[in-house]
Amino acid sequence: MGNVTKVVFLGQSGPFSAPALRGLLRAKSSSFEISAVVQGVRHPIQGAQHAWFRPTRVWPRRIISGQNLRDLAVGARIPTLVTADVNAAYVREELEKLEPDLFVCVGFHCLFSEALLRVPKLFALNVHPSCLPKWRGPSPIFWMLRAGEDKLGVTIHCLDAGEDSGDILWQGECSPPVLSSGGDLYRLAVEAALEPLAHIIERPHLIERRPQGAREGPRARRPKPEDLEVNPREWPCQALGNFIAGASYFGPTVLKMYGDAYPVKAVQRMDVGEELPGDWLEVDELLGVRCGDGTLWLVPGGG
Repeated sequence: MGNVTKVVFLGQSGPFSAPALRGLLRAKSSSFEISAVVQGVRHPIQGAQHAWFRPTRVWPRRIISGQNLRDLAVGARIPTLVTADVNAAYVREELEKLEPDLFVCVGFHCLFSEALLRVPKLFALNVHPSCLPKWRGPSPIFWMLRAGEDKLGVTIHCLDAGEDSGDILWQGECSPPVLSSGGDLYRLAVEAALEPLAHIIERPHLIERRPQGAREGPRARRPKPEDLEVNPREWPCQALGNFIAGASYFGPTVLKMYGDAYPVKAVQRMDVGEELPGDWLEVDELLGVRCGDGTLWLVPGGG
């Protein structure tokens, strides 16, 4: 490896990967360069499993806004491979040609094969929005909200053949604002991890590794519709408000009261310490529900 660390960035379009790539581009470090971006998609692109998007030299380099990872990368004049099968031999062979030192993954919808993880000369790392080993799996933010937690953890760890089980390189946490959206929580996780991530990329030989312990609690699997069903009486106002605000990224929350279902789409306000005469009340197109410590006023959903 020379003086400049060659990085392949892997992610998906959305509120997690794109802000991370944008932050690394704005770091303007002379210690590393992003040689290519790999964007994972779930379905073939116009019938093809893989497609390269290469900027021309005449294009000006721009760092654009938005959540489309390919557009961001190509706008910054970075060759981008969009693939519906990241573990295919074609992808591995294409990335081997780049001779990268590091893989930097921020949000991907599948695990990487051992063969793919052997491509970088040094190691592959991942940014995960929880304090591992707690909430291993694809949807840690949802289950953090479902558990009523108010701290957002972030881990940078090495990738291995397991699920979020590699050695820890850095961990931290932050306190999100009340009623943060799911997209905001992903963005906050990136903001918390961005400086240490750049530090690791700049000094990959000097970073200490810490093995993970045993898994803490259940796997953070992708939520099912029934996971978004809640009984307000079992929740404090703020925890339920945070869940409704953040979990809408994953699907509509449904309140279950005495066998009836009430879809909701947003939180209007919280009245901690204020009790309704009953379990719920509809006033001025709002739905008030009794929680464990007060009343939560909600915007009803359709259907």
